[in-house]
Amino acid sequence: MPQAPAPPSSAAPWKARPVLISSTGKDLQSEHHWLNTRVLPRIREELAKRMPHLAAIGLQPAAETALAGTDEARGLRLLKGRLEEIKRSRPFLLVLLGDRYGWVPPAARLKAAAREQGLATFPAGKSLTALEIEFGILKEIPEQKHRCLCFFRQPLPYDQMPENSRADYSDAHSHDPQVRAAHAKLEALKDKLRRDPDLAGRTHDYSAEWNPQTSEVTGLDAFCELVFEQLWAVIDREIMAFAAPPAPTWEEQERAALDEFVVRHSRSFGGRVDIIARLLAIAHSPTAEGEIGYSDWGACVTGPPDSATSTLFAKLHRDLASDPSLLLLANAAGGTPRGPSVDSMLRRWIGELAIAAGLPDPLPTPASDDAVEAAFYSLLGHVAAQRRVVMLLDSLDQAEPSPRGLHLTWFKAFQWPANARIIATAIPCPATAELLQWAGSQEIEVPSLPAADAAVSGKRHSLRVVCDDNAGDLLRAQGDLAGALHAYRESLAVSQRRAQTDPANVGWQRTLSESHLKVGDVLRDQGDLDGTLRHYSESQSIARRLAASDPANAACQRDLSVSLEKLGDLAVVQGDLAGALPPFTESKTIRERLAASDPTHALWQRDLWMSNGKLGDLANSQGNLGDSSRFWTKASEIAQRLTAGDPANGVWQRDLAVSLNKLGDLAAAQGDLAGALRAFTDGQTITHRLAASDPAKAEWQRDLSVSLEKLGDLAVTQGDLAGARHAFTRRQTIAERLAASDPANAGWQRDLSVSLNKLGSLAMAQGDLAGASHAFTESKSIRERLAASDPANATWQRDLSVSLGKLGEVAAAQGDQTGAMRAFTESKTIAERLAASDPANAAWQRDLWVSHWRLAKQCEKCGKAQDAAGWWRKAHATLAAMQRRGLFVSAQDEMHLSRLAAMFGATQP
Repeated sequence: MPQAPAPPSSAAPWKARPVLISSTGKDLQSEHHWLNTRVLPRIREELAKRMPHLAAIGLQPAAETALAGTDEARGLRLLKGRLEEIKRSRPFLLVLLGDRYGWVPPAARLKAAAREQGLATFPAGKSLTALEIEFGILKEIPEQKHRCLCFFRQPLPYDQMPENSRADYSDAHSHDPQVRAAHAKLEALKDKLRRDPDLAGRTHDYSAEWNPQTSEVTGLDAFCELVFEQLWAVIDREIMAFAAPPAPTWEEQERAALDEFVVRHSRSFGGRVDIIARLLAIAHSPTAEGEIGYSDWGACVTGPPDSATSTLFAKLHRDLASDPSLLLLANAAGGTPRGPSVDSMLRRWIGELAIAAGLPDPLPTPASDDAVEAAFYSLLGHVAAQRRVVMLLDSLDQAEPSPRGLHLTWFKAFQWPANARIIATAIPCPATAELLQWAGSQEIEVPSLPAADAAVSGKRHSLRVVCDDNAGDLLRAQGDLAGALHAYRESLAVSQRRAQTDPANVGWQRTLSESHLKVGDVLRDQGDLDGTLRHYSESQSIARRLAASDPANAACQRDLSVSLEKLGDLAVVQGDLAGALPPFTESKTIRERLAASDPTHALWQRDLWMSNGKLGDLANSQGNLGDSSRFWTKASEIAQRLTAGDPANGVWQRDLAVSLNKLGDLAAAQGDLAGALRAFTDGQTITHRLAASDPAKAEWQRDLSVSLEKLGDLAVTQGDLAGARHAFTRRQTIAERLAASDPANAGWQRDLSVSLNKLGSLAMAQGDLAGASHAFTESKSIRERLAASDPANATWQRDLSVSLGKLGEVAAAQGDQTGAMRAFTESKTIAERLAASDPANAAWQRDLWVSHWRLAKQCEKCGKAQDAAGWWRKAHATLAAMQRRGLFVSAQDEMHLSRLAAMFGATQP
């Protein structure tokens, strides 16, 4: 019986769409490094904005680079594998050529490889790189040309290089006559690519520099910009066809992520053929009647963390997935966003079993664990009665920390069908012990990887970190902070293990520092500021150590500036404005130094824009409007320079709009309403243009809504309530559209609640209390849902407190004193809880004293003078404590404190 197809996925065309580099090896290592660290992150960022559900794009190194130090036979096997990969995954292709032609395989080996590949022949005398380009791209798979870009490096300053270095980078400077003769073949290959009509506009020259101190190629900023522009243009054109379909289900996303995981890890597979043969034998072992234990029905592959069991899983997955006689159910606990969840795994498998059985999915959305497991075993028995079912699980040790994950309680041995098999991989753990206790389940132990494969192991760890980080980024964007935290912590654990194995590896230490930042970011979102401080401080400690050890390393210096900025952000959240100043200032000093060293480096210039903005906001929070204006004016000047240098760059345009909005806020605060209007209008012109250029780009639509909010707030200040309503209504339309497009996006939902509050406040100003009550109630409903979905999220709890306060004000204005008192009391309860959780948070302490003030006023309205006095005293005590502890107290609040102190015959502390 043929295998039932997997459910269709809108992510399917992008399951595995890598960027494959075809080039020679050592001479282009600098280009590879710069592409990985500068171009690929930008591509991923743009891709996430357009289609966040897509699998991350990754760079595959050049064949000759991956082959360093290996034998000829393996080299030709790799060529064969790469040609198969091009046919299978249709990758984007970057051809990089310098002044080396590359390794030329012996003619006999070449003939054997051609026969294996099914080709008539490979021409003798061709290098491995040339064969890959000419046969893998130009001849055998010509349709790949539209995904191919060629970059030719102009000659390096060889007269300034040592003799041995010249030979490493140029065939023409080699002492070997045969190598020198290959220079003509290289030029012929470049000329062939330039003249190919299908590659018109896709071949580019670039220049590079030579650093005599480090003996490496450098000066590749322009090269990176060129590759980014050209590669993103190719990718962008291709994803346009897939931008419209509805977002995939979580099951589809899991399948796509699993496919990507298998593709990545299977590339690293090598050797261990005997283990794969044993596992395949178990997967296909004869069916024996009777209870479990009468035949080999399962296996658990165990080994230490560096034993690369995931590559075995990936290889076995590819072999079994190609067998139409069986149904494969697979899960990678450490490889997909929902991989650790037993419930998600079983629910997805239930859907796949139902399709294979030709039955509807029997499971309702809300279902108990028992109901899920009953449905799974029912369908498993039904399908296994007709065909072999193989269950393949990777990393049992990384399953969820629950009885189902830790002790495999979902696995019911005595319900296991005789025609089903289970194969798992793991570091030894309680789950492996549970599986191996049953007769018929064998343990296959694998040792650590040989030292020769250590580099490949490091790449695998890197892929694992990238996978976890991508999953965490997606979950965080969707508002699933708990899921994001789990993914980031998995990434952190891998980074810690890897960094401990080689403390001198700067790249691994930098990744560890970044992992700490990501975990800290989620903890900050959840309100765990102590945990945030621990991770931010650890990141900063690593970054400072690396920066001190190599002051000339710009990447390490920038890492330090980022970690310092994070610490400053945290201090602001905690209300410690004075404490935020030193890290922000030190970060800005580093960025000024980097920006001055290369005024053309756009990223460093933007970093400096960010630092000026941080200090501008800090000065504004401290009431220093003059300093804030100066910082934001500098930021605006940077954004204007970047925009003038690249008018089509939407990021630079957006930065300029943000700067203008900030300057407008400051002008309004200083009473310059005409200046504020000019700034807000200029900012809105930019955001409107960006939003109109790409209506599907949610970020730009939101920016437009912010600009409209600014204009609406200014109109309220000027008394133009009709103009304010027009701006707020347009903002509301955008907020509703974004919230409806992605109901699971907490950010869009919160924006909608803010927009409703704006309309509610405007309705109150116009005397429309019923309209105000309606808007505030809708806003509160949204905030109640968000707060209930994540009680640990302090921002959402505070939002709910604000909504309750606004409803209390409407009730009081309507004469509903009881309703007002109830709403104010509920608001105060939340404010008390937040203030108690972090006494150093000035914003939360202020919320508390304002809650006391509201209750005091309300008690006075109700004629409860004694109760009112009690609340006035609490307001005074809270505000006085803020000042005593050195928390920021605005000039207006100081006036309130003076009045309260006079009321009780007390003096200010």
